[in-house]
Amino acid sequence: MNKKRGDLPKKKRTKSAEEIQNENEFLKMSLMAEFGGEFFGDSQIPSDIENAFLKQIQRFHRKQVEAKPTVIYDLLGRPEYNHVNDLSEREIKRGLSKFMKMLHRKKISVFSIAGISDREMYRFITEDVFKSEVQLIKAPNVVMNIIYEEHYPNDEADVKMLCSDIITFIYDDRFSFITDVFASDFKDSLGLMMEPEDLIEKIEEFKAGFNKMELLEEDYVKFKFSQERNAALVSVNVEYKTQAHKGNRYKKHETKVDFHLVKEKDDMLWYVSQIHCEELFGA
Repeated sequence: MNKKRGDLPKKKRTKSAEEIQNENEFLKMSLMAEFGGEFFGDSQIPSDIENAFLKQIQRFHRKQVEAKPTVIYDLLGRPEYNHVNDLSEREIKRGLSKFMKMLHRKKISVFSIAGISDREMYRFITEDVFKSEVQLIKAPNVVMNIIYEEHYPNDEADVKMLCSDIITFIYDDRFSFITDVFASDFKDSLGLMMEPEDLIEKIEEFKAGFNKMELLEEDYVKFKFSQERNAALVSVNVEYKTQAHKGNRYKKHETKVDFHLVKEKDDMLWYVSQIHCEELFGA
């Protein structure tokens, strides 16, 4: 039997740019009303990409609300384990490997930024992680990260994360920058007061000189803390590669970046007060 012309499925009408933009504004208001938070400034993302992103956020938050709290130990099936003090180093390694695999299957990642011993990680998992109550979201590519240093604060780990964020921005064109990492009295490499926006402009000018730029490796060679002054000095050897023009071969570079950091009393968080970087300020 032949289908009549009227029986054919109707082609879905493509939304205009204005309709998509209006829908984006409605989605933002809905998200703020339903889940809190705010959207600041004008987005530089194309409307259709922003639309897909906002819908993804909406789906994620709704699944988060629907997720029921579960104790991780129950989620893993209440596995048997021995106290950390009753195990040999070999038994610690075997038990830790088993628990890491079990957590991985449940899309839970447990790690330390600064690096801790296998014994301390075993203790952390059995004494802290197992007791934690979580809301696991059943969605593709969503992994819950449990960071040791969030439970046991570590100045070295906090400083390393902060410096790593800035290094990634300077030497990798795939990442954008955040401005709330600078101290209120940020200075340039000569010790003169400098607005963070001026530094960001220098970084953007440096990156604009290449078609592509990618961070390869960062090696932290110096950590020096002054507890009395709530200050730190960090030196990092950096390796990155650049492509001058499209189609050209990449060229590898090595450099060193020195950070001065301070912990401000208002919130006891680390901020960058000064950066020494040859690419931005010269030798």
